[in-house]
Amino acid sequence: MGNSITKAILRWLKCVVSLVYHSRLSVYQLEGESSTGHMRVTVADDGSVLLFVLKLVFNDQAEVKRTGSVWAFSVHKLAKADSDLVVVGAGRLLLRRFVREGFQVTPKWIRLATDITEDPDTLISRFPGPYKNSVARMVNKAKSKGFTCETTTDPKWTYPFYNQMYKPYSVNRHGKKTILYGYKDIGKDFRRGHLLLVKKNDVYVGGAILVSHGDALGFLHSGILNGSNDLLKEGVSNALYYFMLQDAYQSGYKRIDWGLSHSFLTDGVTMYKLKWGSVPVQEDIGTGAFAVIAPGMAEAGRRFLQANPFFQWCSGVILPPEK
Repeated sequence: MGNSITKAILRWLKCVVSLVYHSRLSVYQLEGESSTGHMRVTVADDGSVLLFVLKLVFNDQAEVKRTGSVWAFSVHKLAKADSDLVVVGAGRLLLRRFVREGFQVTPKWIRLATDITEDPDTLISRFPGPYKNSVARMVNKAKSKGFTCETTTDPKWTYPFYNQMYKPYSVNRHGKKTILYGYKDIGKDFRRGHLLLVKKNDVYVGGAILVSHGDALGFLHSGILNGSNDLLKEGVSNALYYFMLQDAYQSGYKRIDWGLSHSFLTDGVTMYKLKWGSVPVQEDIGTGAFAVIAPGMAEAGRRFLQANPFFQWCSGVILPPEK
């Protein structure tokens, strides 16, 4: 009973903090070419929306103009803005107001997890639709390349994992936009769990730090030796995911928590995790939400939303995109 009350209080406090954080938002007008044509987008920015929309809609190439600011309790009025699309950084306590005004609401981040009900090969054979065959092919290719795995808790592995796998892999994927965890942070996470290492021909070619989250095995960080694209093509990343499923199953966990991902299905990382049988679980209410609308169902906005589906928030439940 005490724990339930504590969780309820913490949940309420997070909502209040979210409302304070979103009390007054800067408003921007963005205009440029998107993947679906020329667009004008109004953004009410809470500190993270502007850059996300600039990347998502315009691939970082658009004219940006600040037009003013708006109080949180009236920001829903932007639903009638003269734009093809409106995106708002929404406070949690106001989400139902946005829904009433016709906005679609999506969490900024969703947590994806795969239930571990049986051994990995049997589990994969029960994955839905096209994912089953796709993952089976990826796993078979990885197995044919001779990848094996082992686990360790030896702290001496912190240095090679960080400098030879995690850091070069992250930089190779994200370039100048790479946001790296510090060496001490990686070491701290490693000490809380263990490191799963992938080998090929007695050479360690990849690794992932995993920690226990109650009945779930949590995936925190991964890396590939020297950030090698050749190893990626050979399927080392697929081997890592397969061996993580195996690790979770053999250790008796009920699910594997793949961590937070963007809620838009055009995000490559999100789609990759979904292939591995994952589904959204309750998102962290502290991460905020986007409220999205195409005013008057503007044609350009409608086309963009059709081409960029996302998970939606509805009364605390995360729903898949409408087909």
